[in-house]
Amino acid sequence: MRIQDKYDKVGKSKSNGLDKTVILKTKDIETKPVKKKKKRWIFGGIIALFILIGAIGSLNSPNNNTNSNSVKTTSSSQKQAAVETAPVKTTLEYDGDTYDGYVKDNKKIQQGKYTWANGDVYDGQWADNKMNGKGVLKKANGDNYNGEFINNKKQGSGTYVWANGESYEGSFQNDLMNGEGIYHFKNGDIYDGEWSNNKMNGEGKYTYKNGQVQQGTWENNKFEK
Repeated sequence: MRIQDKYDKVGKSKSNGLDKTVILKTKDIETKPVKKKKKRWIFGGIIALFILIGAIGSLNSPNNNTNSNSVKTTSSSQKQAAVETAPVKTTLEYDGDTYDGYVKDNKKIQQGKYTWANGDVYDGQWADNKMNGKGVLKKANGDNYNGEFINNKKQGSGTYVWANGESYEGSFQNDLMNGEGIYHFKNGDIYDGEWSNNKMNGEGKYTYKNGQVQQGTWENNKFEK
């Protein structure tokens, strides 16, 4: 055997070994996609699991929507009921009379102005379809009252001024001067004292315009002692 031939054989064997080494590396590289396929399969399984969980969750969502809708419906009903029962400002007419104010359940309440056909006007507070609270009553004849009312009658503290200039400031009961009050007469006289049913009754002081004073007990507008 020649040295060249021996060298060729050795070279071939080395060459074959190198080839085999290259081939082995190629196989190793080719095996990596197989591993990637396994990872993709696992990743796909995880995605499928999440999709399944989402599908199960969606089955419960209609009930949640139903509950939400029922809550919204209840809230809307409560708001509607509140609107229906709330006082409404309006204008009403009664055989020539006119009311301009707040109404609830067909009854005059809160604040309102009532004008009678004869020209009398009340502007003030209302409750249960009647003058209740503070208000001003102006009569067509020129008289006017500014004070408290209960059930359409002067009741409590107030001031009544007559068209002739006389005035009373004090306590009212059952639409009449009752209790403590001061009366100014048109001639200048003044009475300051107790009243009963529109008359000077009880202890009081009467001062004439000329300065003379009568103080003591009064009965039915007469000085007793």
